[in-house]
This record gives sequence, C-alpha cells and structure tokens, in this order.
Amino acid sequence: MTMRRAVGTAALAAAACFLAATAPASGDISYNAGIYTQAQADRGLKLFTRNCAACHGDMFNGSESGPALSDGPFLDRWKDRTLADLYKKMHDTMPPPPDQPGRLSPQEYADIIAALLMINEMPAGKTELAADPAALARIHMR
Repeated sequence: MTMRRAVGTAALAAAACFLAATAPASGDISYNAGIYTQAQADRGLKLFTRNCAACHGDMFNGSESGPALSDGPFLDRWKDRTLADLYKKMHDTMPPPPDQPGRLSPQEYADIIAALLMINEMPAGKTELAADPAALARIHMR
C-alpha cells in the first residue's frame, strides 16, 4: 500500500469514527429537526379546528374537556416519548366519544401532529412527517 493510500484510508477511518461518535443513538431523530412541512402543518391546523379545538381550545390552550397542547405543559408531558406514542394516543382516543376515535386517516393524524409541532415552535423542513409508526418511533420529544 502506498503512503498516500494509507494516509487516505486513515483519514476515512477517523472521519467514520467521528461521525459514529456524534450521530444520535440508534438512528433517533429530534422533533426539532425540521421533520414536517409548512403545508402539512397548515392542513393539520384545519383538521385541528374541525376535530380537536372543541376540547383543546382554538389556540391549543386547553379547556375543561382537554389539556393544553402548547408550550411547557404539553412538552413536559411528552418529554422523552416518541411521536409514535403521540400518534397512538391520538389514534386510539381522539376524537373522544360521542365521536369515534380513530376515524381520521393516518395521514390526517400525522398532519395534526405537524400542526402541534408548529404551534410549539418546532421548525418546518422540506419533508412531510410520515404516518408510518416505525418512522415516528425514531422521533423523540426531547
């Protein structure tokens, strides 16, 4: 092996070690990493108004029927949980009776989550939040 090749191989190995040391554990993604689009959040806001605001307030500030979905109380309640946990909670219990929980499509629930992220000042990105439970399980609310 030539000296140039040995140096190049060592540099690549060092870069790989650095990237491995700085990468999130087990491929986790931060909810603060631009994981939804503005258009998706806009769709989610319309869905929220029709399906969620009666209990959670027009401004996501909660009511006697449902907790606030913005700021500290919401973020504290979901800290260290995943968006898959939030999706499951929404799908299995929202909207509550007399409506039928789970009646929205998977994409509509994902759009509402995008609106929740936006209202909690998480930045939008270039890719829509998927309604895939495996993908949502990698996104942690930190």
